[in-house]
Amino acid sequence: MAVAMVGSIFGSSLGFVLLVLMGRRLAPDELGLFVLALNLVNLVPQITIAGVDYAAIRYVSEARTPGAKRGAMLTPFAVAMAFNLAIGGSAFALARPLALHVFGQPHFVEGLRATALTLPLTVAAQMISAAISGLERASGELVRKVVEQGGRIAFAFAAVLAGAGVGGIVLGLAAAAAVATLACAVTLAVVLPRGGRTQPVAVRAVVGFAWPQTVATAVGRSWSLLMLAFVSNLVGAHGVAIFGIAAALSRLPGLVYNSFTYRFTPTISRL
Repeated sequence: MAVAMVGSIFGSSLGFVLLVLMGRRLAPDELGLFVLALNLVNLVPQITIAGVDYAAIRYVSEARTPGAKRGAMLTPFAVAMAFNLAIGGSAFALARPLALHVFGQPHFVEGLRATALTLPLTVAAQMISAAISGLERASGELVRKVVEQGGRIAFAFAAVLAGAGVGGIVLGLAAAAAVATLACAVTLAVVLPRGGRTQPVAVRAVVGFAWPQTVATAVGRSWSLLMLAFVSNLVGAHGVAIFGIAAALSRLPGLVYNSFTYRFTPTISRL
C-alpha cells in the first residue's frame, strides 16, 4: 500500500507542478482550454475504462496458473481498448460540433482532437497497471503515475516553448501517455508469469463483473463532465481554468482511497 500511496501523492504533486508551469506560460484563455483538455483526459478514461480494470485485477488474482493469469490480462485489455478506440475515434471525428455546441469553445477543436488521441493511450497504461496490480504488485501504479505526470510536464512544456498552441500542448499529454504505456509494459514484462498455454477469460465474464462498476463510475463522473461543460459555456475558458484547479484540489482526499483500492482489490476479490 505504501508504494501505491507514494505513487499517488508524488504523481498528483507533479500534476500540480504542471498546472503551475502552464499558468505562468499561457494566456488566461489558453490556460482555460488546456485545463479543459486536462480535465477531460483525467475524467473520461475513468468512465470509458468501464470497470474493466477491476475485472482484470479480480481475474488475474484469482487465476492459479501462469497461462490463466496471462489470459485474465488479455481479455479485459482487449475489451477496454476496443471500446476506447471507438470512443476516441468518434470524438476525433466529431471534435468540431462537440467543441462548438457542447463546450461552447470554437478554439478548442484541435485541443479536443488531441484529447481524443490521448484517451486510448491513457486507458492502455491503466489496464497494464491493473494487470500488474492483479499480481499483487503496486509497482505498476507507481510507474504509471510518475512516468505519465513527469512526461506531461516535459512534453507539454516543450510544446509551449515551441509555440505549438493548445492542440500541440495536449498532444504532449498523448506522448506522455504513450511513454507511460511503454514503461508499464516493460514493468509487466519483468513480472509476467511464464509457461503454459494462455487461456483468455470469456468476454461475457469480464463484462458481467465490470458493469456495476461501470454504472457507478459513469453516474458519478458524468456529473463532473456536465459541470465542466456548463462552466465552459457559462463563464468561458478563463472560468474553466479556475474551476479545473479547484476540482483538482477537491480530488486530493481520494489519493489514499485509490491506494487502498489498488493494493487490496486482489485480496477482496477472492473473498
